[in-house]
Amino acid sequence: MKRKKHGLIFSLSIGMGTMIGAGTFFKNASIANATGSPWLTILTWVIGGIGILATAIALIEITSNKTIGNGGIVDWAKLFINKRFSKMTVWFISMLYIPLTWMPFGFYAAYYTWGVFGVDPVSVPWYLTMFLTLFYVLWVGIMNSFWLKPGHLFQVYTMAMKLIPLILVIIIGLLTKEAFDHGVLSSHPTHTHFGGNASHHKFSKILLELPAVLFAFDGFYYVANIKDDMKNPKKTLSLAIVLSIVLTILFYSLLSVAVFTYSNGNVLEFFKNAFPHELWISKIIQATLVIAVLNALNGFVISNTKLVEYSSDKGLLPLQKILSKRSEKKMIPIGSCLFLTFISLASTLLAFLIGHFYYSNTGDYDPSKYTNAYAFIDLLSNWSSVIIMLIIAIIIWGALYNRISNKIEVVKNSLFVTTAIIGAVFLTIIPIYNVVTYIISAVQEGPGSSDAVYLYVLLLYIAFSFIGMLPIYKKYNDISKKRIED
Repeated sequence: MKRKKHGLIFSLSIGMGTMIGAGTFFKNASIANATGSPWLTILTWVIGGIGILATAIALIEITSNKTIGNGGIVDWAKLFINKRFSKMTVWFISMLYIPLTWMPFGFYAAYYTWGVFGVDPVSVPWYLTMFLTLFYVLWVGIMNSFWLKPGHLFQVYTMAMKLIPLILVIIIGLLTKEAFDHGVLSSHPTHTHFGGNASHHKFSKILLELPAVLFAFDGFYYVANIKDDMKNPKKTLSLAIVLSIVLTILFYSLLSVAVFTYSNGNVLEFFKNAFPHELWISKIIQATLVIAVLNALNGFVISNTKLVEYSSDKGLLPLQKILSKRSEKKMIPIGSCLFLTFISLASTLLAFLIGHFYYSNTGDYDPSKYTNAYAFIDLLSNWSSVIIMLIIAIIIWGALYNRISNKIEVVKNSLFVTTAIIGAVFLTIIPIYNVVTYIISAVQEGPGSSDAVYLYVLLLYIAFSFIGMLPIYKKYNDISKKRIED
């Protein structure tokens, strides 16, 4: 049975769906709180958007190689760096990045579910939020493990639904009388300064908050994981990547300006302040937020399972017999989806327990109201996005070298060199600057400081990633040598 081929609309729903969901609704407020200014917040989004757009344009040439399939970033790593780096990449993505990406989406959906029923999330015991998070991850994982159509329909229609509150924020925050009188673009803005770290320079604040922006844009490249399932991949893939980025940047930029008319950057707070006497509006918006996050989670599940199935077939992952199991009738990657669901559930459970009982930093969450598990989940998700973007940066550097060596056949793009340099420098500077800043802070404040904990988590991430390059990894890879592609 032939796989169903997808067009531009579904491809855009994957690209935009994985981006518009978490960053739009949850990261904007934390960035605003850290930078202390709406204009610095907006500038952070603009700088991040430019860097990501340059990266997306550079990827047009990288994805043009005819041998690249549903492996996406894994295939790019193998072609433009080497096979060992590709194995490290797929190990990190499959065993760490994916579960730590599914987890925050499940958490955000659970957190705002309580508000739909009129319950303050702060008053809910942390373990109930944990169980609801596990339920959402399990539900979306199971839905895509055994049924093809529900997951795809859910992706397209909920993508349209979650744009409604964004459009309302933009209209109310930019075009109403209150916006003209007290919005961030007016002569007497209501919200001009709130919090922020006074010890950091303005530019430093932006650089330190760019990892949150990377998390918000994370996932745009995963549309490449359905390349083999596109009707016209040569045209659709590049168009879907660039167009999804452009539309998302437009939404993020307009939203970042509009939301400060009635809040300090929080979408839910915006509607509460704009309609203080209509509580039903707040509940509807929170229900939309839940749908928006589940849409993003569903998009990740669809694309991630394609990547893992493809990588297993190519001999880049162990447990090939399990990961390559699929429904021949429905053409569903059952093994990969169930495996990723299981390790995501395990990772979510561990993150909540470690965060609640052992993590001491509160991040943007008031310790008198929130469990530290929430801040720990934010930390894990931000670092995951930083590392995956650094991997993309390394691949782009390799693609730039290929312009000199011409070893890999690609369709050359006149914009590639310029955009590749901008994207690679952008994605390289962010992690380096953040690591150096945390090292300096950790030395000054001591090994038990919050910045030191950030470094410990990063080092664990890096160490875990290298497992994919160890001999023991190869020893337990039970795939037949005949199916390993050189």
